[in-house]
Amino acid sequence: MELIKVDIQSEFGIEENIANNLSVAFQPMLDKMAAMEDEFNTVMSMEFNMDKMARCKNLRQRYVKIRTGTDKIHKAEKEKYLIVGRAVDAFKNAQKAASMGKEEQLAEVEKHYENIEKQRIANIQEERRLELETYEADYIPDNLGTMEEPVWKNYISGIKGNYDRRKEAEAKAEQERIEKEKAEKKRQIEIEKENKRLKAERIKQIKIDEERERKEKIEQDKRDKQESKRKEAERIKQKEHDDEMAAIKDKADKEREAKEKIERKLEEKKQEEEQEAQREIEKREAEKEAELNKGDDDKVNELIGDLKLICNKYTFESSKNRKMFNSVSDKINALIMYVEEE
Repeated sequence: MELIKVDIQSEFGIEENIANNLSVAFQPMLDKMAAMEDEFNTVMSMEFNMDKMARCKNLRQRYVKIRTGTDKIHKAEKEKYLIVGRAVDAFKNAQKAASMGKEEQLAEVEKHYENIEKQRIANIQEERRLELETYEADYIPDNLGTMEEPVWKNYISGIKGNYDRRKEAEAKAEQERIEKEKAEKKRQIEIEKENKRLKAERIKQIKIDEERERKEKIEQDKRDKQESKRKEAERIKQKEHDDEMAAIKDKADKEREAKEKIERKLEEKKQEEEQEAQREIEKREAEKEAELNKGDDDKVNELIGDLKLICNKYTFESSKNRKMFNSVSDKINALIMYVEEE
């Protein structure tokens, strides 16, 4: 069974004898593959079990040997034709080197005056480039060699003018910087001198303040001692006065308590008498009120009737007034209940 077929003669357009040689070299491996095809199909159609696993392993290892054998054939055959390719390259390179040497000699004669002109232009380009660099030009044109002399002179004049003005400005700025540094240095010296003077004055003032504080402390200590003695004398005197006043107050409190006790007894007796008289007056007034009420029952009933009449007398259209009259009616009804309970 033919599994792999490569028509290398028609596909790659190589000579028949080379195609035959390649086929002969690889055919043994292709035949081994074909011989194993039936076994491969048989193993793959088996039910899955340990035997199938073992046969698959054996068959895979045989396929690996065929593949690695094919790799070795490939490497050997390819090396043959790589050597042929390198030989073809050698023929080409030898001819190319011989021809190019002749071509360069002929071209040098052919373009003799053209090369002289190119060299002249290149020399001018280099001379003018170097001159521009002396003036620190930011940009070097590519056409300096072909630039007309008047154009070049005008161009280099402008570059030189800019350079001179820039250098003059830089020199001026440098001089200003130097003068500024000198002025700053002088100012720092003056500041340092002033700081030293102020420091000496501060030290002197500190000593004066310390001496003044020392003397003030001595005076304050004296005053504190005197004040302490005065306060102690005042405390003793105050204590004596307080003890005397406490004794006087204790005597006065006892006399006042005795007097208040007598007054309380008299006041209690007076209150009892007044309460008894009040109870007698209230009793007589209650009897009198009961007597008067005997004729007022009709008047009370008439009052209740008038109050009820007011609740039914008025009607209002607006919601505001109806709400107001309902509130009035509730108050009148509460008043009626109060009169009836009395």
